Formats: sequence, structure tokens, C-alpha cells
Amino acid sequence: DLTVVIATYATSDGNILLVSYTDYPAEAVRAAKLPQLFNEIRDSVKGADGKVAEGEKELTIGMEQYPGREFLVEKGRQRIKCQLILRGTRLYQLVALGNSDFIKGRDATAFFQSFELTQ
Repeated sequence: DLTVVIATYATSDGNILLVSYTDYPAEAVRAAKLPQLFNEIRDSVKGADGKVAEGEKELTIGMEQYPGREFLVEKGRQRIKCQLILRGTRLYQLVALGNSDFIKGRDATAFFQSFELTQ
């Protein structure tokens, strides 16, 4: 059983910004298993009716070079941009969900750029 902690902000026009974290067992997030975990999360976000857009990429975040991944899912008119960041055994997920203009816009961009892991 995993506990997920989520903070969500919804705009008046139905777009959403979300950040969450989940503490995983050490075995589940060791380096050899991390790509599989990222793939499973991506595929869960995509679901049966979505598709992963081009541009999925591996990330390293912060001075500590935490591993991560970024991807964009398209579901009809809806877009879901996700960043996954692993720090120790804690996995952070940043999500912007909305139309294409929102995902590419100022608020979503500022949201992703403002995320910082502090001590």
C-alpha cells in the first residue's frame, strides 16, 4: 500500500495544476527498476484512449541531479504534461492538465519552472 499526497489547483475554466508525492519502498525505485516505474506511471496517465506525444525525455533535476522524466499525453483535446522526479525513495509528480494553450501557456510553464526541492 502506497500513500499519495496531492495538492491541486483548478482554474475557473477547468484547467488543473497538481503536485503529488509518493514514498516508495527502496527496492521499487532502485536505478535498475526506475525506467520501468516511470513507464508504468506514463502508461497509467495515458490510459487506453490516450497517446504519448513526441518529446518524452529523461531529466536530471537540481544540483543533486535527481533522476526524472517528462512526457505529454494527448487525449482528444485534453493535454496532460507530467514531470516525474525521484529524490531518494520519494517520487514527485508535477502535472498540468488542460487544453493545449494552457499546457504551453504562462501559468503551466511557471508552475513547472518554480518547482524546487529544498532540504
